[in-house]
Amino acid sequence: MRRLVWVSGAFLVLQVLATSYRQSAGTASWETLWLAIIAVMLWMTYRRQSRVAWAFVVFFAVCGALLYGTGTPTHLDDPRYPVAAVAYLGQAWPLLTGTVRRHVRDRPRR
Repeated sequence: MRRLVWVSGAFLVLQVLATSYRQSAGTASWETLWLAIIAVMLWMTYRRQSRVAWAFVVFFAVCGALLYGTGTPTHLDDPRYPVAAVAYLGQAWPLLTGTVRRHVRDRPRR
């Protein structure tokens, strides 16, 4: 379980590095914010604190894979697009395994 969340986190870092956030040059605020938000969501998933956090990460990872995987004709020559698509898929895949889904679903009762 822990390895799967770490794999998802590693692909998150790759995804943030490969994604173009269309901001002014020299600022990394959007990348940092996105990395922090999703890292917290992964932590919450690992700690069984939120099914919503798990769903949020999976939803945005699948949407990102679709958006960057299909791309637009003007961006097909940009090597970041396929890398970002693979990174998004790599982020979602571990979270969709039965191990993680059971882990999130079967939270201990308090």
